[in-house]
Amino acid sequence: MLKVEQIFENVKITELSYEGYGILKSQNKTILIKNVLPNEIADIKITKVTSKVAYAEVIKFHLKSKERTNLDYQDDAPLLIMPYQRQLEFKQGIISNLVKRNLNFKLDNFIVPSPLIIKYRNKIKFFVKVINNQINFGRYEKLTNKLILVSDFILATDGINHSIQIIKNIFNDWLSLFSFVEEITIRESNLNGAQILIIKSKKHLNLNKTKNLIFNNTKIEQIVCLSKNKVEIYNKFNSHANLLMNIENLKFEISWNSFFQINNSQIFNLYNLLIENLNLNQNQSLLDLYCGVGTISSFLALKTKKVIGLEIIPEAVQFAKNNAALNQINNLFFFAGDVEKTIKFVKNDVQTIVVDPPREGLSEQTTKSIIDFKPKQIGYISCNPHTFVRDAKILLNHNYRISFMQSVDMFPNTHHIELVAVFCQNEEKK
Repeated sequence: MLKVEQIFENVKITELSYEGYGILKSQNKTILIKNVLPNEIADIKITKVTSKVAYAEVIKFHLKSKERTNLDYQDDAPLLIMPYQRQLEFKQGIISNLVKRNLNFKLDNFIVPSPLIIKYRNKIKFFVKVINNQINFGRYEKLTNKLILVSDFILATDGINHSIQIIKNIFNDWLSLFSFVEEITIRESNLNGAQILIIKSKKHLNLNKTKNLIFNNTKIEQIVCLSKNKVEIYNKFNSHANLLMNIENLKFEISWNSFFQINNSQIFNLYNLLIENLNLNQNQSLLDLYCGVGTISSFLALKTKKVIGLEIIPEAVQFAKNNAALNQINNLFFFAGDVEKTIKFVKNDVQTIVVDPPREGLSEQTTKSIIDFKPKQIGYISCNPHTFVRDAKILLNHNYRISFMQSVDMFPNTHHIELVAVFCQNEEKK
């Protein structure tokens, strides 16, 4: 039986898991080892044992890979130790094997690289902890309660990292006020660098004395305080301080809690990949499920007669309507409600359905509703290849085939992979 603190010597790494862990088989259990690359040899120590797998860390290297970079391993960016081209090849291999094994699909298109591989994140979250009477920001080490202190984060923009330093100093100058803060999040506009600071605290925060210190020394224009189900918002200016984001030639206004892709440099490439591989024309009506604030809907509307967007969050729908007006797009129509229920009221003149679901993928009822709708084509953007495969199997069993598939690297230096696919109806046999 594997035990915590157990040591294995001279372990040679031969393969990596989907999440970038080295894999070792022992006593009928898989051991996942962090901070290793193929062909490296190391002594490892078990750090955690579960019913299915065990986790380990390196205590001594005997042989390091020539491919290993000079960047330090980070739990939130485990592929930092791997050259970027090798990261792309690794992700391509993961997706190719996944869809071949589960869907019998040969993936020929190589993953789309990201224009930026560091400093690309427009949103970052840090945990906050008082240590030795000092407020520290960091990220919890995976599977532990140990806070890894962070002075800056290589994947975040320079603007966010700059604000982090200033906020940390202000928090420490007002230790008694901010000592109950649990976490902070910063979001940044790629259009003008304006930022929103979101503070989650165990107790209510009164920032009347400190808000201007933050506003005057950073590009933060709004502070959102969350405590005990209460939301309190401070604005630098009298008007409501939403963020204005830019994708190619379109602008989008978002709030502090709106969903928006975190890698600005790659968003248009992701959307355009789908649009270019859908058979669209100006006579078509299209349905966009999980439309959010209307980002992909807006680009789809430029290629079609009409786009109908469905979204469960009413605030997001209002932003989507505002963004359509902001970009002077008049063939967009948005409706709030549960996708499973609202799709029933859409007229069946829609030829194409586009979905960009959360990591959980499509619900069983949503998948059934799409199949009952019988669209000629379905565009699918997935942030979780495993739930995509599950949903794809169902569509393939209901008279659809995959006409296009390609992965996109939205999250360099992490194991996450975005996937774009198009499903077309099989022609009926006469």
